[in-house]
Amino acid sequence: MRYILSNIPFFITLGVLALTLGLIFLSPLTSSEHKKFLRKEFYFCAALCVLTLLCDCVFTLPMVTNGLEYFATLHGYWWGIFVIITSNLYAVFAFAGMFMFLRAVPFCGKVLQWLVWCLMTIPARLLYLTIKTTPSSQHILDLFNVKIETTLGTVTSLLTPSAFFKACLPNIIVCTLMCLAFRKRSSKSFRLSAFVTGLLIFAAYCINPKGLPILRDSMGSSMNALYEFANTARYYFVPREKFTANSRANPQDNIVFILDESIRGDYVSANNTAVNTTTILEQYLHKYPANLFNYGVMLSASTSSFGSRSAVLTGQNKFPDTELLTLRNPTIFDIAKANGYRTILMNVQGDLPDLVLHASDMANIDEVYLNDGELDSQRDYRADFNAADFLRKRLSSETGLFIFLEKMGAHVPYEDRYPSDEEQHQVFMPKMSSGEFYSLDKRRKVINSYKNAVRYNLDNFFAHLFGDEPLSLKDCTIVYTSDHGQSFMEYGQLDFHTTGYLEQALVPFVIFSTDEWVLENLRRPDDISGTLSHLNIDPTLYAITCRDLNYSSGEYCSLVSAKTWHNPPMVYLFSGSVWTGKASERIPTDSDGKIILPLEKYMY
Repeated sequence: MRYILSNIPFFITLGVLALTLGLIFLSPLTSSEHKKFLRKEFYFCAALCVLTLLCDCVFTLPMVTNGLEYFATLHGYWWGIFVIITSNLYAVFAFAGMFMFLRAVPFCGKVLQWLVWCLMTIPARLLYLTIKTTPSSQHILDLFNVKIETTLGTVTSLLTPSAFFKACLPNIIVCTLMCLAFRKRSSKSFRLSAFVTGLLIFAAYCINPKGLPILRDSMGSSMNALYEFANTARYYFVPREKFTANSRANPQDNIVFILDESIRGDYVSANNTAVNTTTILEQYLHKYPANLFNYGVMLSASTSSFGSRSAVLTGQNKFPDTELLTLRNPTIFDIAKANGYRTILMNVQGDLPDLVLHASDMANIDEVYLNDGELDSQRDYRADFNAADFLRKRLSSETGLFIFLEKMGAHVPYEDRYPSDEEQHQVFMPKMSSGEFYSLDKRRKVINSYKNAVRYNLDNFFAHLFGDEPLSLKDCTIVYTSDHGQSFMEYGQLDFHTTGYLEQALVPFVIFSTDEWVLENLRRPDDISGTLSHLNIDPTLYAITCRDLNYSSGEYCSLVSAKTWHNPPMVYLFSGSVWTGKASERIPTDSDGKIILPLEKYMY
């Protein structure tokens, strides 16, 4: 019942579709020849959609399986299956109608239909094959905001002959089946054998992609991205304000801001003795107490990547962002560039960062590395380590750099973020297997997989970045945190992030510096009461970049500010975009302003 009430528009649209099809096929006002023609056209388009859907289901079989199990867990087994079938029937009807319309376009209708079909399917499969994601409005915005030479490395990785062939082969098979099934004078037995043979060939071809927690076919994913783009694109036309404050010239220090992916603050053992995930980081903290500072658990700006990244890079600190400050405020790249730094953006996840970027913003970014392949190294498990090696090399030989790194991190599914089949990395057992569905009864295994991923990724990243002698990184300041945390079914929920649970907003926060000015003015962890927020990061980066001891962003102080420290209200964003989302309500804190966590629900 809850699902029906929350999806009333969907069922209304489904009813209208069914009524329209009924009128077309059954109306006594339409001639029999006309109805026969319409039926033939619709059957052709519907068959095209059904075959595409079947191919996508085989193409993403673990995702289909996980989607069914996920809905069964949420809604009950039979109701979950009904939801899946109804949604896909809706998609088939909708896209069949769209293709009928395209086929009716004079002179070029059939060519237009096949062209749109290819554009809706091949790019979606390429994204899934190469960077394990589905199309989003961000990918469409990137086409308008970023020059092709900037994204050349990413485009090249998507369009390798192997990936392109695998993404196109389902379309070739569908086209062949359609031509054979709808050709004239072909027997039913011939059409059936061609159909079965084609599916067997496709099943044999299919690789075994990693599982994802949702079910989306290529056409549905593409349409969803277009719909999302139509709803959000209007925001991106708001002009960005120029940075006009006094600026430095020829800086001799380096600044690095590292934003990890899905690292929960209390699952870093430097913050929680109940876990054993970051022993290497702890060794660095003990060995270099005058340069490496652990500020403990921090509150993220959002439980989703988009909200957190947009806030920390633009200084936006009001949720939701009704004043569109994420679009108006100068980005940290603009500020660093105005202060004489050479700006570098690195994203080893494979595409542009999921944040608000205008085309004009890219003009203030000197170097862009959009996937691990552009760092001339192997992708997947070692992506973050290769990025750390790249950072260490640049920081050891250059000055005046401002670098933003978006790490690969430990995003769900966790067992795909570390070599889970290698015994030396199976520290916490039992664990999840690759492609295995996440459910409440496997909570212990899910947590162990996450701890293995954090231990492998985070500890080794710092080992590559700092090496045997961190102090060799002269005049350098590194600010590290994560975009958001994770929740692990503490309250019976299946959502790991993007919803309102406090655990999803808990992230680590570490600062390393060999810069004398920073070390002289930086507040140490013991000098700060309460829990820090992501919203303290932008003023801190601003102050270090501009050498400004008096800067603050509203109520949120810089960690190098000379102002009296105070604890602003604790808040984070969830459920929606940064412009229309919902802000958290009162967060429980103790008398010192520290967040209170309900430990009895945890399974560290």
